Amino acid sequence: MGAIANYQKRRAAERALKANVAEAKEQVSETKAPENEALALLAALLGCDVDEAIEQAKELVEKGAYIAGLTEEQLDAVQQQSGVDLGRSEAKTATDLEQSAGAVEGAADAVTGAAEQVESAAEQVGGAAADLEDTASQLAYTADDIGQATAELKEATAELKKPLAGQKSSSGKKADAQKNNSKK
Repeated sequence: MGAIANYQKRRAAERALKANVAEAKEQVSETKAPENEALALLAALLGCDVDEAIEQAKELVEKGAYIAGLTEEQLDAVQQQSGVDLGRSEAKTATDLEQSAGAVEGAADAVTGAAEQVESAAEQVGGAAADLEDTASQLAYTADDIGQATAELKEATAELKKPLAGQKSSSGKKADAQKNNSKK
C-alpha cells in the first residue's frame, strides 16, 4: 500500500508542476517587452501606439514608403514642432530611420528569441514530467509485482514447512519379520 500512496503523491506533484509550467507560459506571453526609446520614437513618428509601431514600420518598408520622403511643407511642420533644424538632409534622415528601425527589429527579434527559449524550456520540463510519470507508473507496477512475488514465496514457504500428510516412513523389512527368539 505504501508504494501506491507514494505513487499518488508523485502523481499529484507532477500535476502541480504541469500547472506551474502552464502558468509560467501565460505570464511570459503576457509580459510586454521593456519600453525602448527607439521604439517610442518610431511610434511617435508614425503617429501610432508603441505596440503597433513595428508592424506599421514593416508595412511601410514593404510598400517602399519612407518618412524621408516628406514634402517641404511637412518638413517645415515637423521642424516647427520639434524645434530642430532638419537641414533638409533626407538621405541622412532616411538612414537614421533605417538604423532605428533595424535596432527596433533587432530588439523585437531578441524578445522573440527569448520567448522561444522559454517555450522550449517549458516543453523540456513537460517532457521530463511525462518521463517522470512513466517512471512512477513503472515503479508502481514493479512494487505490485514484488508484492505478489513476496506473497507467493510466503505461500510456498508455508507449504514446505507443513509435514507431508500422505505416506509416513515404513518401519522396514526387519520390523515386519518376526523376531526369532530362541527358547531354550
